[in-house]
Amino acid sequence: MPTPPELRAFDLVVLEPDHVTTPGALPAGTTHWYAYTSVGEIDPRRAYAADVPAAWLRGDNPAWRTRLVDHTAAGWGRFFEERVVAPLWQQGWRGFFLDTLDAHRSFATTPQAQRAQEDALVVLVERLHVRFPGIRLIFNRGFEILPRLRGKVEAVAAESLYRGFDARTGAYVEVAAADRAWLLAQLQAVRRGHGISAIAIDHVTLKG
Repeated sequence: MPTPPELRAFDLVVLEPDHVTTPGALPAGTTHWYAYTSVGEIDPRRAYAADVPAAWLRGDNPAWRTRLVDHTAAGWGRFFEERVVAPLWQQGWRGFFLDTLDAHRSFATTPQAQRAQEDALVVLVERLHVRFPGIRLIFNRGFEILPRLRGKVEAVAAESLYRGFDARTGAYVEVAAADRAWLLAQLQAVRRGHGISAIAIDHVTLKG
């Protein structure tokens, strides 16, 4: 695994915060460091997972062995703020990568249900900006809520533009042309319509 000094070649670096307990010791310079967090799914290995009420959960993602979060559940937004972000902020993290912003689409299948989830996500992000002035955020997708959060997001990432990873089979796969065209249009809209960075994350097998 690359060490932080080696990662200084990159502008943006997302790290697993459980492996970096002193972010203030990360090399200073032009590299911006972001702590990985999952907004839409709960990994049962997280220290806070046991304290998430069952009523806030809406099923499983068997591919990654995680639980899906209902953003409209009363208390979830405050829990994410207090139990996920606040401890990392106290450690010294100022940048955060918000993953699984579209996980709710697995159970919110109607336009009305999806809108309710999106409304709750917007409120959550706005809460983070009020509680943590100067917070820097990178979204993983979240295209639907981006227009309502202008000035509150630094970049938007999306996985599998050309190559993806099937967690169920462990295989690396080529993305279908139609899916690639849709995602490319979304990323172009991020750059042109919002003037922020668009990041494509592809999954490939390393050889050699």
